[in-house]
Amino acid sequence: MLILDENKANTDMNSIERIYKDSFSKSERLPLWLFKSRVKKDFVRLFSIYNESQWVGFTYVIRNKDTALILYLAIDSKFQGQGFGGKALEQLTRTFHKKHICLMIPSSNDNKYRQFYLDHKFEKSNFMLKESNKLYDVMQFGDKLTGMELTEAIDKFNGPILKLRSRTQVIKL
Repeated sequence: MLILDENKANTDMNSIERIYKDSFSKSERLPLWLFKSRVKKDFVRLFSIYNESQWVGFTYVIRNKDTALILYLAIDSKFQGQGFGGKALEQLTRTFHKKHICLMIPSSNDNKYRQFYLDHKFEKSNFMLKESNKLYDVMQFGDKLTGMELTEAIDKFNGPILKLRSRTQVIKL
């Protein structure tokens, strides 16, 4: 049985850091200090993913009003291909069922990532996001999301200083 456990005590932080660095390119990663400091905020939830008692990965979610942005979802390479990522997504959609659930993938990413989310009932939204000269496809689950709702969640996460630096822009398709 797959379990999402909110990691408030940072008990799995060493494993999370390792997978974070292994799973995401430097351009996709937040600085580690920002990743860790934002977890202390009430609008960020860091979940460890367990298969029974075995730690297999993590997910990092930003919440704002009716939006839940899955910023990161990563499964340890030793456990990939066993359905844990899909099961974690299913649990996240149940946990945040009253919210617009979305995630962003670099538009240059391999189609296998996009296909993974499509296979789990996510749809491509009618807009893309440009942030610091990087282009992202926005995938969503459930009710339609607006670009404003997504940028509000990102701006809340970034705070006023980083908001100015990130220059988030919505591009309608």
